[in-house]
Amino acid sequence: QGGKTCTLFIPIFRDTTYLIRESGPVRWIELDMGEDSGRGSQAVCLVRDFRESVDVASSWRFRLTDARTWEQQTSDLWRRWGRPIEPFLEGVDHLVVIPSGPVCGVPVEALVDEQGRYLADRFTVSYAPSASLFAFLVESGSSPPQDWNSRGLLVGDPPFCDDHLTAMESGRPSGHEEDDEPLLAVALRSVLSGDPEAVRSLPRVPWTRAEVQGAARHARDATVLLGADASEQQLTRLAEADELRRYSYIHFATHAVLDDDLPDHSAIVLSQVDLPDPMEAVISNTRLVDGLLTAKEVAAEWRLTADLVTLSGCQTALGKETRGEGHIGLASAFLQAGARSLLVSLWRVEDRASALLMERFYENLALLPSGKTRKATALRTAKAWLRDYTDESGDQPFRHPLYWSGFVLLGEP
Repeated sequence: QGGKTCTLFIPIFRDTTYLIRESGPVRWIELDMGEDSGRGSQAVCLVRDFRESVDVASSWRFRLTDARTWEQQTSDLWRRWGRPIEPFLEGVDHLVVIPSGPVCGVPVEALVDEQGRYLADRFTVSYAPSASLFAFLVESGSSPPQDWNSRGLLVGDPPFCDDHLTAMESGRPSGHEEDDEPLLAVALRSVLSGDPEAVRSLPRVPWTRAEVQGAARHARDATVLLGADASEQQLTRLAEADELRRYSYIHFATHAVLDDDLPDHSAIVLSQVDLPDPMEAVISNTRLVDGLLTAKEVAAEWRLTADLVTLSGCQTALGKETRGEGHIGLASAFLQAGARSLLVSLWRVEDRASALLMERFYENLALLPSGKTRKATALRTAKAWLRDYTDESGDQPFRHPLYWSGFVLLGEP
């Protein structure tokens, strides 16, 4: 898979993991999981505590600057998980991680090793949801080398009510404030219940328009759907005409809603303006358009040859945990539709940090030569840039791993 040496590392997270390098035998390695308690082994408890602390931190938009708690948690975890495999990582510069069990949702590159280094400083990291999918991608051959100047589809900043559309037309800012975050979480849960008023109550995501425009600056041939054009109707038309196959890159910058119980209902939220009357659709026996692009619709109706699909909404890597197959939800639907890889998020990501990371990622794609780990390398260097980003006041607001490690590359690296 490129680089000096590639390793495929699969944490089974009971007491054994296995590791495959480019050559040589499969290595089965016992892990130090610690004693069992009522909550599980000590290592499993460490992962669970880490995920809970990240969930809390990403739910409240105060600025995080002190990473000592994060570093202590991830250092403890790496001692349990990483120490047994360290002898087999000599010379490795690319890790393909296939997580399972509690470790799903933990970014390996943000763990801290015994020398106090983030693994992002040692390895380029990519992920696969399952061994079977990764084997399929390898056996089917790499996708043809793609130039970021190839055709892209960029979708973002849809209006969720008429006021949003008016603000867009007048050039006014979105008005979304960080204090709205708890209300946003409630609204997103209500969207899953089928409440149309909940969808219309969603706030605009203020940096998504800049995110799409920033990505487009580094693309020579891109179809850009912003505002009211970022609609289910537009995407359905492209799907029905089989035009989605023409796009090498597809990018969504908007809210996403995840349904852990019914993963097919997980959806990307698109424009809610000028939707067709649902009663007329029932009477005429035509397609119901609700402004939600669901995982079920993507898997059933989309046919892709895209080298990369980016879902920059919150928690787009997650869904229903399935043994041996990772999370089932939006990401798995796009892979099923034919995408070779996805750039997705593990938690509620910070809006401005996401926009900056995405523009830098696409800039890196435009500059890097074609290679088998080009996307993974572009993401790694974008994360390093965001981590060191210095604003006009001389501060480094995104130094904490919560801001730079939440996006991961899933599929072909």
